[in-house]
Amino acid sequence: MQEKISIIIPTYNEIDNIGKLLTKTQHVIEKITKNYEILIVDDNSPDGTGKFIQNFSKNDEKINVIIRDIKTGLGDAYKCGFQHVTGDIIFEMDADFSHNPKDIPKFLKGLKYGDIVVGSRYIKGGGNFNRQKKRIIISRIANILASFFFGLHQTDCTSGFRAYKRKVINTIIPYVNCQKYTFQVEMLEKAKMFNFSICEVPIQFQDRHNGESKFNISEVLEFLKELVKKIFLVDKIKRKK
Repeated sequence: MQEKISIIIPTYNEIDNIGKLLTKTQHVIEKITKNYEILIVDDNSPDGTGKFIQNFSKNDEKINVIIRDIKTGLGDAYKCGFQHVTGDIIFEMDADFSHNPKDIPKFLKGLKYGDIVVGSRYIKGGGNFNRQKKRIIISRIANILASFFFGLHQTDCTSGFRAYKRKVINTIIPYVNCQKYTFQVEMLEKAKMFNFSICEVPIQFQDRHNGESKFNISEVLEFLKELVKKIFLVDKIKRKK
């Protein structure tokens, strides 16, 4: 039997993007398999994203939406999604077209070589398209810190375009505590702890066409704060050993 593919897309105020993204994603994935599902985890978007998806997908059993009561962070949204999807392969993907659905086949090929495939902006063939220079600098600094302090060898530890084999999610999620953006770093840290193999494929990251970025200066500071706390925690554990 062909493996089932699950795609989790967190949303918050993405009413201008989500319909087009779902259409494009289905167009890509249906060329590969009919055995798939797409789950949107919406944090009760004030712009009505959740309700829009309910109407958009009412005649399509492949698309489902969970509308949560409050916004508790990117990591928490993904953990909610992991509990509800049933696929053998699980994708993480942004709702704002910064991740191109056309890259999905590339990730599936990558899973022949690793238990996790991370889309990287910083390997040959990858890049940032139409992105502010200051955001690229922040991203590079965050990746350098994550790689150095957690011993990660990936070039893009903060990338949110990923594919996991089901066994990875089942094993590591009970040990993942971060609720916000550092969740992506912690997922790789815990995967390394359990000796799962990780490979990268190149992606062209593109800033959103519509809507406002969620990663504003307050989110940047929150990310760095979480990362520093986690760095000190890891260092404390190492010194105890």
